[in-house]
Amino acid sequence: MNGLKLPLEQIAALRAEDLQLYLGSRGWQPDAGASTDLATLYRLPAEPDAEVLVPRQREIADYVSRMADAAQTLAAVEQRSIWLVLNDLANPPADTLRLRVQSPEAAS
Repeated sequence: MNGLKLPLEQIAALRAEDLQLYLGSRGWQPDAGASTDLATLYRLPAEPDAEVLVPRQREIADYVSRMADAAQTLAAVEQRSIWLVLNDLANPPADTLRLRVQSPEAAS
């Protein structure tokens, strides 16, 4: 993990399904030809050298290492902090909807 001390408990709690949704929402595409029963390889068309390997089963021995590698790759490609990427991956995939009522009755 390149000498960076990452929170292994937080990384172990990440779900591969959430990582796949995150990748898909940012233009990454699965490469069926390079994927196996154990992992799916994602590539970013805009960055030919960028690859993320997403484990298909939490039970594989290097699950945490693969998830940490994915987060580090995303941080490098997105030019963001690893901590921001981990935070995004840890949050459930959902949209935020904010409502506001304007009326004299709702003023308080």
